Amino acid sequence: GVKPPSVNKLKIRMHGGLPATHGKVTFTQDLERQQQQQEARFACMSSKTDPAVVRRLLLNYWQLKPPSIVISVTGSARDFALDSGLQQIVAEGIARAAKATDAWIFTGGTDEGVMKLVAGALASAKVVTPIIGVAPFHNITDKQRFYDPTRDADRGFYSRRVHYVKRVQNSDVSSALDEQHSHFLLVDDGPRSSW
Repeated sequence: GVKPPSVNKLKIRMHGGLPATHGKVTFTQDLERQQQQQEARFACMSSKTDPAVVRRLLLNYWQLKPPSIVISVTGSARDFALDSGLQQIVAEGIARAAKATDAWIFTGGTDEGVMKLVAGALASAKVVTPIIGVAPFHNITDKQRFYDPTRDADRGFYSRRVHYVKRVQNSDVSSALDEQHSHFLLVDDGPRSSW
């Protein structure tokens, strides 16, 4: 295939104007599993990033096939219990819809609640479609693995490889990213974000 252009050309910034980061993330520290696991892509960015830049990132740089439909899955980030029959119906319905179309699935990107349910259902059904998590940067557990202003301020918008492992339980303060997602847009709205 054709090599995609360098994402660095987008010059994406964080909320305070500092250059952001982007790259690939694996969800294990086991080297053997890392080689078997498909890496997810991520980009940190300000909530004020021009949507046209985000579109170029997804289509031109990450080379996602343009969707015929966009499915946005919203709902509780709290863990919840569905009757197993109902959970199966929901999971199969989303999987069928994604399989039948060239869909992009958008969720909140964390490993809890409806986001974890949907991403897990698509993975179990072996549906190959972009599952894009749009998560508030300041609410991500271990967010400094993706971007640290002290370390990254003078580097410009650059690429990094992140090995991300959930080490603490999700809380009202932060949540881990879900490993079944293929892409993450980590949106920075400032440290006092209410998002």
